[in-house]
Amino acid sequence: MHDVPPRPKTHYEILEVEPGASADDLKAAFRILSRRHHPDRHPAHPDAAARIMASINVAYDVLSDPDRRADYDWQIGVSQPSTPVQRRSRVRPGQPGGAVRAPYTASTGAAAVPGEFSRRRRAMAVRRLMAASVLSCLVGLFIIGWVVLAPDGSGTEPDLSRIQDARVSQASRPMASAGEGGQAGARGEGSTSAPVAKGLDIDKVHIRPLESPTGMPWPSVSGELAGYERLFATGSHGLLLDNRLGPSDVFVKVYQVDGVGLAAARHAFVRARDRLLLNDFPPGAYEVRYLSLDTGQSLRSLRLQLGASVADGATLEFRLDDMQGRSGRAVPITQDVFHDSGLKSKSGRQLSIGTADPVR
Repeated sequence: MHDVPPRPKTHYEILEVEPGASADDLKAAFRILSRRHHPDRHPAHPDAAARIMASINVAYDVLSDPDRRADYDWQIGVSQPSTPVQRRSRVRPGQPGGAVRAPYTASTGAAAVPGEFSRRRRAMAVRRLMAASVLSCLVGLFIIGWVVLAPDGSGTEPDLSRIQDARVSQASRPMASAGEGGQAGARGEGSTSAPVAKGLDIDKVHIRPLESPTGMPWPSVSGELAGYERLFATGSHGLLLDNRLGPSDVFVKVYQVDGVGLAAARHAFVRARDRLLLNDFPPGAYEVRYLSLDTGQSLRSLRLQLGASVADGATLEFRLDDMQGRSGRAVPITQDVFHDSGLKSKSGRQLSIGTADPVR
């Protein structure tokens, strides 16, 4: 027959008190046992005395705490007497200072078992933490969505109807003809102008035109524009319009210059990253005016001479990529000057339709 191992002592048995002992009884028992089993009083067996004192300290730590004592009693199956065990006071915010929570009476049956209150507290803390985390995530997503999707003033598209009305009003103003230097003349003192929409800067608003001034769509390749007449059809010189470095399609007007004024000789369209060769130019002085269809910037070239400094049959090259007038080859002008139809037209000459040879 096997020997049954001895049952370990409970904390009550270690302190030599009954399960229903009060807090004062526990304290008195702890003091007596501490003096009795202190290692200083047992120099012959210090290790054994230290083990006994450790058990006494653990037992007193558990039973002196009402919550831990209630959990321990439930674990070992000890029923407390009807005398309530007074818990430590916890004052809630807004609760009177003298108010104390009602004591918990340990009992068996329908009442809540000891230790359940701790589990409820932990579960409630976990639920609160999860709710706070979800709320923080929602707030962060809302802020990110507002920053990414909220419209700003820089991306607002202009009101096309207001721009068109403003342009019509500006076109209706009386303008003086441009002089040789390309600057507009002074306005008459008695001239009047139509009102322009308040706050709309016409010089900074540009919309690429869908059609050429003749009402026809822009061609898909570089070349002379249909609907315009040539000033001359024969000549021995060529003018190469180079737009290979230009970022935009360009509308070009070539004027012949004489002692009387300017006369439109050719009208052409040069695509971005392309160039166009115009032939049949007679000797003389010429001026090139060009307009960027994407930005609305317009410039005029300095005087170009064909025949005097260029040999017969040679081609003069002019670059169209400068849209700021910084290269010294061209001077910025306003769109009103570029579109000015008051330039002199050659009279008494035979006008004939001609073609241009695109150079790739």
